[in-house]
Amino acid sequence: MNNNLLEGLKKIALRFHIDPKNTIGHAARVETVIKVLSDINKSYKNFLEIEFKKIQTSSKHMSRTINFSKLLLRN
Repeated sequence: MNNNLLEGLKKIALRFHIDPKNTIGHAARVETVIKVLSDINKSYKNFLEIEFKKIQTSSKHMSRTINFSKLLLRN
């Protein structure tokens, strides 16, 4: 992999440190890691859905405004 590409990916990467307390050597159980990553993934998908709906609503509003403006200009 190109070194510049790798550096670019490192800059935008999300980093997580799972360090459970009360375990031997602070070792995380695989089930815990999977649950944490799944919850992060679910949260991100919800965020994207909300952002998409905002854009969609904004686009509809803009379209209505443009159509109304066209009506005003014709009259």
